[in-house]
Amino acid sequence: MKHHKVWIQRSATPEDAPIPSTWAYRRKLGANNQVIEYKARIVSPGGQGHSATASWIRHPGKYGPRAEESHLRAAPGPKRLVPKREDTFLFVHVDDLVIISQKPEIFKTEMELKFSIKYMGKAVFLLGMNIERTHDALLINQTQYIKRKLAEYDLDTLHPATCPLAPGQYLKKATQTEIEELRKLGHNYCALVGLLNYLSVLTPPNIAYAVSSLSQYLEALGINHYYSAVQVFQYLSGTRHLGLTFKKENAGGVKAFVEADWDNCPDTCRSVTGFAVLSGQHLIAWKSTKQPTVSLSTAEAEYKAMSDVGQELAWLDNLITAIEINAMPQAFQLLVNIQGAIDLAKSETSQNSFRTKHMSLRLHFIRELLVANLIELKHVKSSNNAADILTKPCGRSSINRSLAQLNPLTGSKPALPLSPRSTAGCWNETQTPNPKRLKGLDPCPRHQLEKDPVQSTRDDKNKQLLETPRENEESLLNRTTNQLNNRETSSEVPLLARISEQTKQT
Repeated sequence: MKHHKVWIQRSATPEDAPIPSTWAYRRKLGANNQVIEYKARIVSPGGQGHSATASWIRHPGKYGPRAEESHLRAAPGPKRLVPKREDTFLFVHVDDLVIISQKPEIFKTEMELKFSIKYMGKAVFLLGMNIERTHDALLINQTQYIKRKLAEYDLDTLHPATCPLAPGQYLKKATQTEIEELRKLGHNYCALVGLLNYLSVLTPPNIAYAVSSLSQYLEALGINHYYSAVQVFQYLSGTRHLGLTFKKENAGGVKAFVEADWDNCPDTCRSVTGFAVLSGQHLIAWKSTKQPTVSLSTAEAEYKAMSDVGQELAWLDNLITAIEINAMPQAFQLLVNIQGAIDLAKSETSQNSFRTKHMSLRLHFIRELLVANLIELKHVKSSNNAADILTKPCGRSSINRSLAQLNPLTGSKPALPLSPRSTAGCWNETQTPNPKRLKGLDPCPRHQLEKDPVQSTRDDKNKQLLETPRENEESLLNRTTNQLNNRETSSEVPLLARISEQTKQT
């Protein structure tokens, strides 16, 4: 406007009676909702008794002179210079602060003018989290915190478990007998669950479902619930090195795995929602919770879970927009393993159909996200859904497969004082366990055979075989042949003799 000489700037006089003015800002969006231009207009508020306004008009022509002059008070200018892109981020928890900045010295100088601050150096341990830096990554885990809590509750002497809960072990309300048994022991179950909840929301996503299940029985709790909580601590004892990894690389887009376990709760028949959100290969959000209402089908349960993760993705889109103002919007991938839920979300006519009219309107929030091109639905096999461990108790094979997709491995595996012990059923649930392998679940090392008492005749024979020196092949063959020939059944002698003769020739 100054270039086109829309106004002439001069000092105000008492006879001018200028019209007040203010700034109006707007962002112009393109076809894909990306910001293509920022606009600023000078406007006059209404109700001032004047009809003249001034706006930013791009026009190559000249403006003709006005017969009547109008006086406009200059709009307020900037009081401080604000950079377009933030270069300093501040994390505050009570009186603990973490500064993330390219120039932290400038921030320190400004803060010291107002506050008395004690600097602890680079962030290494914060709120129970170990922070380790490498040349290209940031590693976060809670190894020391888990180790300290295991010792605090005298759980560090137990064998590590291979899974948080045994597959198929769905917790339910305790009976009166189980409640009385726990009261006699006097253990603080609520304190254990509180510690597990703090751990599950920070670094290890593999215990999220177990903690969610344990948290539902803080009132009607029994001895079985306490043993389940102890098993989760045993699992953490062997996997405390697991955490989150953040590398210096392009994010590669945002994707989310979503899963729902239908009719999960034996007490209420409600389903469980689980989802995990990744930015590239980095896990940034996860959740495991019981749905508030009963679902009539697996597709309905999955549809509810999709609406929940849709709210998380909508918030994440607002966060990305606030941090990266000029970022190009890209549809988030939502990976679902139920095709019926995908068809329901994409359908435009089934909202009031017989099968969906009982659903709450908030569940159809996912359709608005599809119309706005914020998310993109894709089908994925159940075996490739990383959110599977967030909806049900899984075996160690499923846990390892999901963790490989979520990429939360950090640090080196610690040396354990005791070897991990498999719990009942904690094998690959897609295969039938070998009975011989299941018999070996109770560890009995060979070097302890002499110390342990003999439990059966078979164990006594095994002990004798271990202590007997190895005989040469000839003497062993002769002794075996003599024992077989001395049997009372005469019909077996020719056959045994032939076998003995063939063995000698061999």
